[in-house]
Amino acid sequence: MSALPAFEPAEAEAKLGLASWGPLVTSVDIDDAVLAVAQTWMYTHLRRLKQERGIELQQPREWAIALTDAELLDHPLPAVVSETARMDTAQGSVRGGTARFYGAAWRVAVSVTVRGQDPRQTRRAASLYEGVLRRLMVQHAHDEPLDWIHFTGMTLAPVPGDQRAGRYLLKGTSNFLVRSNNLMDPTGGPNEPDLPDYVYPRAKTVEVDVVKEPLP
Repeated sequence: MSALPAFEPAEAEAKLGLASWGPLVTSVDIDDAVLAVAQTWMYTHLRRLKQERGIELQQPREWAIALTDAELLDHPLPAVVSETARMDTAQGSVRGGTARFYGAAWRVAVSVTVRGQDPRQTRRAASLYEGVLRRLMVQHAHDEPLDWIHFTGMTLAPVPGDQRAGRYLLKGTSNFLVRSNNLMDPTGGPNEPDLPDYVYPRAKTVEVDVVKEPLP
């Protein structure tokens, strides 16, 4: 058998008559992409902050995905955490149809959690980290699946769970609207399902003879 020519994966599938599945973007892909941008650019932007304000902040020690604030205590601090990445469909942000790719907008919250020895110091550090994170995301998050990004607001919020005297825990959160242009392709996909063995044999309709007998 001769070797196949060197096609791109989509081209090779087309040549072989296989299905073109198209893209698939999930919420965890958004989280991973956000954290990758933050991890790549944080050091550079922290150096710039020192030049601008004479303030030196520690490089974050953790880059993680979390579901609840309680999980933030599981990470060494400061920690950059992408807590949510949900698709916003209520305002018509999902678009697509039978003839074009679907695009979608995600509501993304990214936080930097810090621990300080007094309220002023803790608030100052959380606020500066949030500002650095906000600026680097807006300036650098422009590659798939983060095809477009818009800053929508920020919050500073205490993190419960660390009640020891002289220790304060605060997170600075940047909120973004992130658009993915290629969420999925409605024109792709296989023509026949791959059914596992346990599905067979398929149900069949059979004829049944009914005999009517008179009642005694």
